[in-house]
Amino acid sequence: TTLDVLRSKGLQITALLAAEHGFTAQAQAGATVADAVHQDHAIPIMSLYKKDSKEIPETVLQSVDAFLFDMQDVG
Repeated sequence: TTLDVLRSKGLQITALLAAEHGFTAQAQAGATVADAVHQDHAIPIMSLYKKDSKEIPETVLQSVDAFLFDMQDVG
């Protein structure tokens, strides 16, 4: 996966942001997607598609050097 490649190159991934269908693209269209933790890497996954999610939390933004946008086509 992209995450595995980035980590193998020594990049420190501190958070993952999930869009409408969730990080693994398994959620149905329009479904609420909850925050989670990546099962293999123990990295927090923050949903951008939940009722109370209007923006990325300030605590996340303060610790970010860069954003990488890797969106799979889910249909």
